[in-house]
Amino acid sequence: MSSTENNTRSVSATASQNYCGENNSKSTERNVQLATTASADTAWMTHRSAAKRAPRRFFWIFAIVITTFTVFVLLEAFVIPRAGDGPIAVPAFTPSSPSSTNTLTTTTPSLTAQPWPPPPPLGLQRTSAVKSYVTSDKKIAVATYHIFDSDVYVANIKLSSAEQLMSAFASDTYGRNITQKPSTIATNVNAVIAVNGDFYGARSSGYVIRNGELYRDRLTEPTQQDLVIWRDGSSSIIREGDVSGVELMAKGALHSWSFGPALIADGQIVIPSNDQLPYHAAIANPRTAIAEIAPLHYLLVVVDGRTATSTGLTLTQLAAVLAKFEVNNAYNLDGGGTTTMLWNGNVINNPVGDGATGTVQERWTSDIIYS
Repeated sequence: MSSTENNTRSVSATASQNYCGENNSKSTERNVQLATTASADTAWMTHRSAAKRAPRRFFWIFAIVITTFTVFVLLEAFVIPRAGDGPIAVPAFTPSSPSSTNTLTTTTPSLTAQPWPPPPPLGLQRTSAVKSYVTSDKKIAVATYHIFDSDVYVANIKLSSAEQLMSAFASDTYGRNITQKPSTIATNVNAVIAVNGDFYGARSSGYVIRNGELYRDRLTEPTQQDLVIWRDGSSSIIREGDVSGVELMAKGALHSWSFGPALIADGQIVIPSNDQLPYHAAIANPRTAIAEIAPLHYLLVVVDGRTATSTGLTLTQLAAVLAKFEVNNAYNLDGGGTTTMLWNGNVINNPVGDGATGTVQERWTSDIIYS
């Protein structure tokens, strides 16, 4: 082979190698570009997906926080028991005259000398035997009446001292959501007669004065009506916006109940007609009420409802029944499933509690009124 041919082949081989090297280099560049593009696309898709998930994640976190907070608030308000701070310190009551602390033992004959039990009001007939308790300083008679298709239990109470009308807390403790069966509370204090109170522990406002001690001085609203029993055994209907709990104590308040509304004030029916009342007040329901006929002479009243034999009363009907007893002041207490009357610790009406209509059971409550 000539020298010229060898040179030609060598040049051709070199050119071919150079061409292949160039192609390999371009291919590598393209692969790098494709990989870079794919990586960028992947990153963009990942960012886009994360951006879509972020609002959802925030929504679920927010929902969990709100749900947890709501559950806690409900438990705190209605379930978790919490003892209160005890009575509020107030100046000692100083009677302005002897009548402020009067007791009937020094101003009237012995209660045993007065006819007992009292006759039923005109137009009412008793439907059961009278339960009676008589001592030298206390008289109690419980009779049942059937009116407005309802069984009405009336405890007629005459006392020689206002301090004989008492209130008791569940577990002997003032506080929120502290409850017991009314029969348990009544048995613990040896009550002869008792009814449920205003269930103060289900609320955080409304004056609470019991047995001469002020426990809560936070008003519900200025127009809230309360019943006050004074140390001389008389009563008044007051509005919380007109006087503070401390001022009531200074005037000689022995008890106050904050539920309502007032049914009778100064001998006059003050509850509006049914068409002017809110729904729960204008329909037939179990009811509990307290009334003062005269100083140291009271009525404790409960009405069965939501049963086959007793429908319950509207507040207008309840006021009409109490008016037959010629009361001075009458006040509505917590009713519905809470309505309970006890004689020597035993339930004598038919409370429906929290069960279905027609069932009979006690509802746990925060307080009772008793003697």
